[in-house]
Amino acid sequence: MFSFTRKLKLLKPVFRKLKKAKGDLGSNIEQATTFLAKIQQLLMGNRNCTLLLELEKYCRLVYSKAMAQEQLLLKQRVKLKWLKEGDVNATVLALIPKVQLHREVADYRPIACCNVIYKVITKIMVTRMKGVLHKLIDPSQNAFVPGQNISDNILLVQELFLEYNQKRLPPRCALKVDLRKAYDTVEWDLLTATLKLFKFPVVFIHWVTECVSTISLNGSIHGYFHVSVQQQIEQLLGFATGPLPIKYLGLPLISSRLTSGANYEILLGTLHNYWSSSFILPKGITMCIERKLRSFIWKECDGQGYAKVHWEQVCLPKESGGLDIKSVSTTNTGLMSKHLWAIITNNQHSLWVRWIQIHRLKNKTVWTASPSVGSWGWKKLLKLRTKLMQHINYSVGDEAGIWLWQDPWLKGEILIQKYPRGPMVTGLSCDAKLQDVILDGEWNWPDLRSIIVARILEELPVLQPPKDRITWPTSPSGKLTLSAAYSLFSPDGDKVVWACLFLSPFKIAQMHFILCLAILGSFSTTDNPWLHIPKVTCCLCDDEVLETHDHIFCQCPFISQCLRILKRDIRLTWLDLLGNIG
Repeated sequence: MFSFTRKLKLLKPVFRKLKKAKGDLGSNIEQATTFLAKIQQLLMGNRNCTLLLELEKYCRLVYSKAMAQEQLLLKQRVKLKWLKEGDVNATVLALIPKVQLHREVADYRPIACCNVIYKVITKIMVTRMKGVLHKLIDPSQNAFVPGQNISDNILLVQELFLEYNQKRLPPRCALKVDLRKAYDTVEWDLLTATLKLFKFPVVFIHWVTECVSTISLNGSIHGYFHVSVQQQIEQLLGFATGPLPIKYLGLPLISSRLTSGANYEILLGTLHNYWSSSFILPKGITMCIERKLRSFIWKECDGQGYAKVHWEQVCLPKESGGLDIKSVSTTNTGLMSKHLWAIITNNQHSLWVRWIQIHRLKNKTVWTASPSVGSWGWKKLLKLRTKLMQHINYSVGDEAGIWLWQDPWLKGEILIQKYPRGPMVTGLSCDAKLQDVILDGEWNWPDLRSIIVARILEELPVLQPPKDRITWPTSPSGKLTLSAAYSLFSPDGDKVVWACLFLSPFKIAQMHFILCLAILGSFSTTDNPWLHIPKVTCCLCDDEVLETHDHIFCQCPFISQCLRILKRDIRLTWLDLLGNIG
């Protein structure tokens, strides 16, 4: 054993020397990267130098070897750490309890239950309960329910908080409390009996019963509250007080118009597709987001660079020569138009739609509602109805679904706006339905001698029983989808003949991007009309020829030599090549 220990000590200076010479892998990688970059930079100016080519090959080999050694070292360190601390970072996760005495599935963290058996069991349970879910879930619960949207609650609370913090109104406050779900299922009599069983004082039991069974505060439903009462409530319950806006369901709860300055940081800190479905965003915010997107595409890590293609061109579909990147402002408008579609189609599953019909419309349709009443978001939403009216298709049947005077069912026109005296002449009220002028599947209009009725009869469509339908013509399902709404509000671009190059499933993303820039003439060359670039000659050939798109891609001798090596001898100009693509 002594001999073995002595030999190990003799190896220490050898290992120290080896570590000093080759052990600093980080420094080796940095040096290899620096040498490789310098050789490649020299090679750009003299591609025919054999010595530089050999040096570049050798430096690349040294760089790859250093990277492989570092990866091997990291793998060994990870193994040693697992042996010391335990193999926790494994594919098979153990159940992680939230409480010490875990007896039910709810006592575990959700991420710990993501195994196959748990998913199968929950899928079976949900499938069997699907038929009675509408009876078990309250209508105000819109999240994680098929056919309902969490943004309905966000829109509804914006309407309820309209001008909530105005000084001309009486003082008021609002509480946003997160209650545990089990609290709502506790029966009050059982709670009282349990407290008596544990020998709690009668006065204490009375206090608890009053707290859980009434909404009175300070012993009375109304009255004067001293400032100390607010402080005591904050200390006992842990409430945080403050003015609007506050966060509700992840979004700011506002009581007035949304500006580009207010809530700026809180909006940019969340997923824009989420809050785009609840607010019509100001132009300043959408421009800021799109500015960050442009920087991500065109600029380097240090922020240097410029946009080579206009942003509107980038957002066009590939058939029109764009990159098919969705515009933030157009996506926001398309998402909000779906809420307007829910009102038009009378979606009774939406709590927000039912509230709007009762409190905002009041025997009117969304087409005739006044934009002067309501929250800032509601007024902005009404501005989208003119665009939607031009594309909605009304199929007239014999059910009471379409309004006679206030819906654009007759060639996209609202009769009450075209014939203001129509209700008085015909005797049909402003809130009449089409069912009132249909009898046994046929039109039955009163006072056929009226000029207004005669003009309407000339344009009446053929009835399509059995019921009225409101459809979106460009959607296969007949419903307004996000893609259909985006196409409606996005600018139309002319189709280009070279779009077939980008629609192939075998295309390479990098080549697609470079080819798109080349066709659009967006490279930094002397023939770019948007850039003031001095006359620069081509660095790949010996001739004093200006560096243009035509020269780089077709006429350069170096490029032609590369193409001949690839057995593709192309004798075309750049304009001829673009013409032959179509």
